[in-house]
Formats: sequence, structure tokens, C-alpha cells
Amino acid sequence: MRNKPAASKLEALQKILNLEAETGFQDKAVSGGLDRFLERLISDPHPDVKKLSANGIFNISYRRLSDTRRKAWVGEITRLMGSPARKPERTSAPVTPDSPITELRSVSRGTAAKLSRLSVSNLRDLIYLFPRRHLDYSLRRTVSQLVPGQEQTVVVSLWEVKEIGLGKGGRLRSTEAVVGDETGNIYVIWFGQRYLARTMQRALLIAREGTSKDVKLVLSGKVNIFNGRRQIESPEWEILQEDEMASLVHTGRIVPIYPTTEGFQSQRTLRRIVREALDLIVNPVAPGGAAQIEDPLPASIRNERKLLPLNEAISQLHYPDTLEQREAARRSLAFDELLILQLAMARKRQESSPVGEGVALHPKPEILSTFL
Repeated sequence: MRNKPAASKLEALQKILNLEAETGFQDKAVSGGLDRFLERLISDPHPDVKKLSANGIFNISYRRLSDTRRKAWVGEITRLMGSPARKPERTSAPVTPDSPITELRSVSRGTAAKLSRLSVSNLRDLIYLFPRRHLDYSLRRTVSQLVPGQEQTVVVSLWEVKEIGLGKGGRLRSTEAVVGDETGNIYVIWFGQRYLARTMQRALLIAREGTSKDVKLVLSGKVNIFNGRRQIESPEWEILQEDEMASLVHTGRIVPIYPTTEGFQSQRTLRRIVREALDLIVNPVAPGGAAQIEDPLPASIRNERKLLPLNEAISQLHYPDTLEQREAARRSLAFDELLILQLAMARKRQESSPVGEGVALHPKPEILSTFL
């Protein structure tokens, strides 16, 4: 491929990106990985190659990105090249609670294999994979209002970001940023997450070449004092595309923490996957969509016991609007679970009841007395 013209290499790149999308962004579409292919492409003088370089595409190591970030990176590079790389179209059959999790756009075959270790194989299993706990990131403040030692959320502009070395010899490569709003600035550090520097530098570059000239971040985490200055350490983060806090998944709200398994530790990926499943079958966002989880309990009993409808309880236990709603959801689902157990026990007792009369025993009084 070294002697091919750049146009041919770009065509090859497009095919590689399409294959990456089809195989779930596993970095196996080209021998040696996508980074190695891009190293051979970067020196070509073709205008499209220069365009990719100017937008920071070659500054990012594809191999080090998570599956979700790889998908976003492939989407950006194909947008710049002018043609989309997409996952193959799903079957026309409607998605149901019993559909396999690979029906979700955010789940590759590799991710599905990892989720199987959590006994998750279909969408019903996924929506019943409830969080172990929650972090309350709903408390939103300005930079000047941030209090050390507390978990808080702040919406800021990204001013500067760079990769730094910490520890002995600078071995711990980390990302440091300066962010701020109209009330002041503050430092942010992500320990051991060097890829974030490239990701955010690229976002800055794209914003400055566009019309916004600004990158808005939503950060949720704990503020600490280090060397006399305030800083936010390893916060959850999202790039705010528009002024809509309700759609946030990782920040600005009460955030779920899910069970994990070996080889699958990313809470960000799990949240996105669960959120997609919820939007499909519990609280559909598509026009004309309807919830597909049937509530077996009559409305009269739910009203009498002050229980949430089943779909609402499932949704609120994953992404509660308030801590009170989370508790109401937990209580409702606990009632359902105990009711099922009680009904199963009642049926078992009914089925095992004797048909005839038992044999009466008449023990001698002295024997019974000794026994008692």
C-alpha cells in the first residue's frame, strides 16, 4: 500500500472504517491496527489528508480509545471525509424485551460476550441489571460556589488542556485542564487518563474552526485543595452539545453505578448501553413508541399501595429524578418481587394439599408425656 496514491489510500481507509463499524470497533479491520495504517497515510500531501491532520485526527491513538470513543472518532473522521461509516442495518423485525442485546447500536459482539458474564443476554436482562448504588451529581454550582470536599456539578468552558507527567520521573501520564465560567477558573486533573488531552484538544480545534469558538463541559466530581489551589480530581465529564441538561447520562444528575465484570469495567459504556435499552422498551423516545414491559399488577392495587407503575419504577431505579424517587422505585420493585414469591409459594401449597383425610394417631399418654 506504500506505493498507492493518497486517493487510493483514502478509499482504503473508508473501507477499513466501514469494517470497523461492522465489527464493533475492535481495531481488527486492518493488520497491525488502525494507528499503524494512519502512520503511513499522514505524510501524503492530498488535501483530504491535510484536512484530517488539521482537525487533529492523527493526534489521537485509536488503540487507546474505549469502544464508545472509537465510535465517535470514526464518526468524526468519516464526516470530515464526506461519507458515513455505519453499522449494517438491523433486521426489520421490531425490537422486543426478548431481543438479543446485539440489537442495540452501542453493543458489539465483544461487548455482548462481556455482558454475558453478568448473565445479560437480552434486553430484559439488561433493564433488570439494576445499579449497585448511585452518586448524586445533581447539585449544580458555579465555579465560585464550589466547596472543597463535596461532590458537585459545574458547567464550564474549556480554556486549556494538556498532557502532563506525575509521580517519579513523570511516569503517570495524566490530563490537566483549565476551565471556567463567568465567576472564575479552576484546574481539573484526570489521573492516568492521557487520552483525554488529545480528545479535548481535538474538540477545541473543531470548535475554533466552526462557529461556536467554545467547548462547554459538564463536570461532576469532588473539589480538593492541592498546593493551595482548588482543583477537581478525575471528575465524570461530558461535552455539552446544546443547552439541555436533561439528556445528560454521566453528569449533572443522580448517576448509576452498575455491577462490573472482568474485562468490562467502564461505567460510561454501561450507562450508555442501559440508557439505549431503556429508551427502546421502557420509555421509548421515538414518535408513536410504546413501553413494552407489561405491568401484571392491577392499577387498583398499585394505587392502594402507593406503588409506581412498573415501567416508571424500572426507569427511576436506573436514572432517578430525585433520591426520593429512587426509594419509591426500589419499594415498588421489591413489592413485585415479594408478591411473585408469595404467589409461587401459595400455588405450591395448593398443589401439594392432601386429597384424602390423614390417619389419626392415638399415642399412649405416658409416651406423649415423655416426648413433650
